Amino acid sequence: MIQKKKDEEEAALKASMSAAEAEAAAKIEEAAKKVIEDAKNAAAAKGAEGPKAVVWTETQIKEMEKGMVDFPASMDTKERWIAIAAVVVGRNAKQCYMRFRETLAKVKAEKAK
Repeated sequence: MIQKKKDEEEAALKASMSAAEAEAAAKIEEAAKKVIEDAKNAAAAKGAEGPKAVVWTETQIKEMEKGMVDFPASMDTKERWIAIAAVVVGRNAKQCYMRFRETLAKVKAEKAK
């Protein structure tokens, strides 16, 4: 009964929206779903790795990868990591740099095998 009323209210709201408002609402809803999914993944990973593990969401990883492309290694090192961190939500330059070093170490270890 409650779900039916909720669905009716949602349908009425959507009917009263313009196409642009409906598109914006859909984008917001999709972003909210992504945040929830990232939070679930982070919680699952945290449980698997222990309480001291630093969990990075898929969104943060993609933001860092994009930042590393957008801000080349030819930049001043400190400025580069500050710039990269500026595009990674919830992380600072030190955390981004440490994530990079840990990932690089894992790649080198895999190549050595």
